[in-house]
Amino acid sequence: MSRATYDQAVRDLGVADANLQAAVRTEELLAAPPLEEDKAKADAEVVAAEGRVRTAQERIGKCSIVAPIDGNRVEGVRRRGESYSTITPRHCFSLAEYFLSAH
Repeated sequence: MSRATYDQAVRDLGVADANLQAAVRTEELLAAPPLEEDKAKADAEVVAAEGRVRTAQERIGKCSIVAPIDGNRVEGVRRRGESYSTITPRHCFSLAEYFLSAH
């Protein structure tokens, strides 16, 4: 075996050993349990996101019109996206109440 081939083999062994050590450290890091501060931060982010969802749902609820009875919409006076005022309200649609028969 030539000296150059031997030196290359030693270098390759060193690189392989370094790669092995890096893989072992990575595996240990991945297998370790989460740090308490990381878990607390993630929990806080979840709570904040849930709060943003509730806020968005409340805003959507303020933009929705809910009929006080069950029925079928017969006539629509307003178009989707048209503004509505509670100060000078006008009806938005007409409902026909329906009843379930026992037939």
